[in-house]
Amino acid sequence: MSAVSRSGTLGPGSDSGSYSLTMRPSPLIYLTVGLVICWTIPTVLRKAQTESEDARIIRRSTIAVGVIVFVSIVLSVLWFALVQPEALAARAGYFLSPFPFGTVDFSIEPASH
Repeated sequence: MSAVSRSGTLGPGSDSGSYSLTMRPSPLIYLTVGLVICWTIPTVLRKAQTESEDARIIRRSTIAVGVIVFVSIVLSVLWFALVQPEALAARAGYFLSPFPFGTVDFSIEPASH
């Protein structure tokens, strides 16, 4: 997974300048995927008696990882598309981060006068 970024200029209603907004996957998503994998391996070794039981447990874990990643991507990108940099710059309104699905860095460069 990689970072997604967006940049632009702030309007005259807020601090004039330019902004940069960068979103990366949250470390918690990596941790969750790792925990699912670490749970799957001992479960297969302990519980599975046949190859079909092995495949069933691994298939369910693969689906769980896919759902976790898909939901985190959709929620993070949706948040990223809806965020208004002007409101972040003015610190107006309620700021809701996509945590635990993504990590966002927001930086402002003042306009040179």
